[in-house]
Amino acid sequence: KIRRYFNKNCISGSGKGLLEVQILRQQHFSSLCAYKSKFSKKGSTVTYDKIVTASTNLEYKGMTFWNIASGKYSVPISGVYRIDYSLTAWNGNGDEPVILHVRKNEKSIPESKHNSDTITTDVADKGGASILLQLEMGDT
Repeated sequence: KIRRYFNKNCISGSGKGLLEVQILRQQHFSSLCAYKSKFSKKGSTVTYDKIVTASTNLEYKGMTFWNIASGKYSVPISGVYRIDYSLTAWNGNGDEPVILHVRKNEKSIPESKHNSDTITTDVADKGGASILLQLEMGDT
């Protein structure tokens, strides 16, 4: 956001003058992308094999925001966050459905749910979700 302040008392060589000062508000950002090659632990949090890319300008006492071994992200600063995920679900005849969703403080966010199921044949289903959430510092 740009704010402009004008000083009406500023005088230049040509008579009246105007002093313009622009103040830019710094935007915080945190971009993280992780990869998991295969996951089949029913009822558990997805953990990741590696971080593909990570970029942030948030620093708080050396805090690590995302633990790929636990699959949890700790919110470093309150705000609106966009969470995206994608997956390929492999379902075979007789397999249980593949259900994936985002959790906030251990509670499922129903609007983020992805459900892949089949009754008759093997299927590879690609999908995912994107959701905006208001999060507070310390939320996971």
